[in-house]
Amino acid sequence: MVFFLSLLFLLISTGKLSMQDYVNSSKLTDVTWAHAVNNKDYLVNVLNGNTNFIEADILIGHLENGNPQEKIPIMAHPPATQQKKLM
Repeated sequence: MVFFLSLLFLLISTGKLSMQDYVNSSKLTDVTWAHAVNNKDYLVNVLNGNTNFIEADILIGHLENGNPQEKIPIMAHPPATQQKKLM
């Protein structure tokens, strides 16, 4: 989060990005973001809200009812190692 806001501040302060391109405010404290958007229900909820940025996680794991030995990319936040279904 700190890195993201630092990068956003740098891009805005150097004129490479305008805050108003993404947020209806000139204050960095008005930036909203959703953390660990790793399932469909949460994604739909976030997309229907006022979130400016979305963060998700991709891990190597397995499906909840799948073979634990079959490792695939899944949407999950550490320390999770399994996902109910593919998004």
